[in-house]
Amino acid sequence: MPDVPTSGWNNVVTIDRKVELTADYEVGGADGKISIGSLGELVATGRTLKFVEQAKRAVQRFSIASGGKITAATLEFYKSDASIRSATTLDCNLLLSNQSTFAISSNVVVNGDLVVYNGNTDATTPDIDEGLGEASLTVMGQVLSLNNGPMKGLFADNITVCVKRGGGCGRNTLDSRLVVNTNVEIPNNGCPPPSLPVELNSFTAHYASGQVQLTWSTALERASASFTVERSTDAHAFHSIAHVQAAGQSSTLQKYSATDASPVMGTNYYRLRQTDADGTQAFSPVVVVEATVHKAELLAYGQAGSAAQIHVALHTPGECRQLRVVDNLGRIIYSEVIPAAVKGILQRQIQLGQRPTGIYTVQALTATGLLTQRLLLQE
Repeated sequence: MPDVPTSGWNNVVTIDRKVELTADYEVGGADGKISIGSLGELVATGRTLKFVEQAKRAVQRFSIASGGKITAATLEFYKSDASIRSATTLDCNLLLSNQSTFAISSNVVVNGDLVVYNGNTDATTPDIDEGLGEASLTVMGQVLSLNNGPMKGLFADNITVCVKRGGGCGRNTLDSRLVVNTNVEIPNNGCPPPSLPVELNSFTAHYASGQVQLTWSTALERASASFTVERSTDAHAFHSIAHVQAAGQSSTLQKYSATDASPVMGTNYYRLRQTDADGTQAFSPVVVVEATVHKAELLAYGQAGSAAQIHVALHTPGECRQLRVVDNLGRIIYSEVIPAAVKGILQRQIQLGQRPTGIYTVQALTATGLLTQRLLLQE
């Protein structure tokens, strides 16, 4: 298997068969370039190919035709261009400096990090663009840059990009100024959504008597910590309503339940946020429940004595405007105007102070009429 010539300015290397690179290699000069043809293969295991600033922008420093192959650790481009038209995997890193264009028309996998230098503020940002046909880029590590500032325009809109944010490759040998950039804009994110860390068997929600009963079961759990039930009224903004401890380790059917005592009248969306012992989180599919009140209902109970109180639960399709409590002589001993004109479900715990045993009446003035409930308060 022939070797690639040693590094040198203006070397023009065309590879149309299997050749081996026995040392790191640098391409430069006005005409220097490497071209791998459709039958060519460059074996550069553990090596770094470095492409420096082009004197002639018309000269493409590096290209791989469809069907061509390369085995290498790292590719570095400093103000130079490349065209990748064949599926390519780098064992370590891909480095791009300002004014470099990395045009891909195939699937490219970087097992390490994508290192981006934007040293010259007057220059354009490095660009990962699409050549011919569909293209994807998978970075198993992180995107590293000199700061954590916003990075827009790095990826073309029509490239599917997945940054898995895993461990890097030889980070201790890289520029010490580089940091993980968490503000990279990815227009077409190709990373699959995280799957639920447990095997969810079922997840259902049922509305009855003004409450939503949620039940779910799992067939398998590994290091699961907890379930958080979340609710939304628009299917976008969710907030927590219940927290349930998980089984942890289980290979048998596990059943769970939670209750939403105060659902919003109308459409309610529910999902599970499952958290693992290591903090990893994932979400279940969303289930939808319609909470509606078909008839008005007023329920009340309580006790007399030195700290008399009444618990009130009102279910009404019309707006509730006022709550009152009347004693057995017809006197109003409690009155509350409901400023928000609540409809649907209203719950109150009314404090009455010192009250003797006797008959009391709770009244709810609603948009559809007056609801009353008589009850006996005893000490």
